[in-house]
Amino acid sequence: MRQFAVVLRILLIVAILVANFGGVVQAAPARQTDPPPPVAQAGPPSIIGEPGGLITLNGGASTGSNITFQWRQISGLTVTLNGANTAVATFIFPFVPGVALPVLTFELTVTDSLGRTATDTILVTEQQLPAAPALSVIDVPEPPNLATYVRNKPVAIQLGKALFWDMQLGSDGVTACASCHYAAGTDNRVTNQINPGPNGVFDTVG
Repeated sequence: MRQFAVVLRILLIVAILVANFGGVVQAAPARQTDPPPPVAQAGPPSIIGEPGGLITLNGGASTGSNITFQWRQISGLTVTLNGANTAVATFIFPFVPGVALPVLTFELTVTDSLGRTATDTILVTEQQLPAAPALSVIDVPEPPNLATYVRNKPVAIQLGKALFWDMQLGSDGVTACASCHYAAGTDNRVTNQINPGPNGVFDTVG
């Protein structure tokens, strides 16, 4: 009789539940989960920029739900960012002759559909050009004695004239200079004249 009473009580509880909920057992509503928060990826920690060259900032590796992009410069010589509100932004690296530029720093901010944000930064350093090679000096041999090329030495000695020829090597090639000295008392000039002639005037180029 006791077991029968227990079974009867259970059946009564089930009947009450069916009467209250119309025979349908209602499950608890599923909890809606939010998508993962966004992650900003501005690229490698740093890149090298060639002066006057085009630099590309790529945030395409960022993740999130319907994210938007925003690039901004936070340090260094100010540049103009193209596509600052897209995943990929570009700019021209500054070129200042003779001046070492400081590091340029840029920040990428991504925002998802829930308004959550994430940031990342990237550094752009100036490419260091190699140092100019040291100036090398070579010994230039002395020219031969031009006295051997005088056609009539006795006449030249009697006239007391001597022609001195000087040839110098410069960045523009060979520069030739000649000076003519007269016998004492016969030169009516105040100073001796020096004629610096360009290449070819004295047939110095073969």
